[in-house]
Amino acid sequence: MYRFLCLRSFCLSLVFILTVLFLAACSEATLGSKSLTESLPATTIAGAPVTVPMTGDIEIPLSSDADSVSDGTQFVTSVNLRNLTLNILDASEQQGDEDGAMDDFDFLSGMEVFMTARFGGQDRQVLVASLPEGDPQVGSGTRSLTLTVENVDVLDYLEAPSGFGLQVRGQGTTPPDNVVFGGQARFRVGLGVRL
Repeated sequence: MYRFLCLRSFCLSLVFILTVLFLAACSEATLGSKSLTESLPATTIAGAPVTVPMTGDIEIPLSSDADSVSDGTQFVTSVNLRNLTLNILDASEQQGDEDGAMDDFDFLSGMEVFMTARFGGQDRQVLVASLPEGDPQVGSGTRSLTLTVENVDVLDYLEAPSGFGLQVRGQGTTPPDNVVFGGQARFRVGLGVRL
């Protein structure tokens, strides 16, 4: 009987130790994920009556609801962009400088989108999405673009003390009049468990 109790006690202790080790190992791992969709604010690309090559970048300030995903028992372990769609907004047709034609993205030949933030006094950026030159969406009269996304973890950018944003670097020519676009970014947020 004594041996049985000792063996039982040993087995229970072993199960307890293995459970604690498993949970400790999981505290640093992603155990699940949630989707988070962020709307991009309306952004205007200035048009010009004379077609000239595009210059400069377009800054899109963002704010994050990533903290709202956590409920106190979960914490964010990673954030990856899964989809980025840009759309011409109805406000684009209501500009005072209209040329009479429906606005579209035909002025673009390609684009790159970077997540930007400031770390230790230095600006950093990482490519998160692009529309490669020659993409079938280019030149098709489309009012909506779905970009190719890169599989990069942008959690550090979202947690940057000075905030973060998107920077769009377009290739092409200026549109014939102002174009107002918005869009949506869908992120996959990796979650772990706090012990």
